Amino acid sequence: MITYQGAGDIFSYANTDRTMLCPINAVGTMGAGLALAMKKRGHNLHDVYQRHFSNRSPEEPRDRARCLIHHHDAYLGKVLLFCTKVDWRAGSPLWLVEENLRRLAVDYKRLGISSLAVPTLGGGLGNMPFEMVHALVHEHLGTQCPLDVHFITSYKPKKD
Repeated sequence: MITYQGAGDIFSYANTDRTMLCPINAVGTMGAGLALAMKKRGHNLHDVYQRHFSNRSPEEPRDRARCLIHHHDAYLGKVLLFCTKVDWRAGSPLWLVEENLRRLAVDYKRLGISSLAVPTLGGGLGNMPFEMVHALVHEHLGTQCPLDVHFITSYKPKKD
């Protein structure tokens, strides 16, 4: 269930009980956007991410992209690596964001997630229109899913 929606700084959730969602691609690079920011702030997040993809068989890229990786980082706290792109050079396909949101709504308990901070998935460098992202997040994590969700719809850095 979405308990907050609005501007915020996803990094304000670091080292809290809330898991931060980090959008990734299925290639193994965290070279731009929020993924790069988390890579720079995290301890071994990028290593976990690359290890996940290097240990997988060279299946169809679409199959590789169907993944959710829950990790506890020494600096960031709980992070969910959530695949929004098949390749970093391409935009975020609607089918992938929707499929992984559907999986998250089913698997959050198994992953040990009780609350989640969600950015606008695919809305930045993925070039998905905000209206599409908004509709998908509300459809899959809205009223039907008991997971406590803070949906960060725009970036507002926390003031020191």
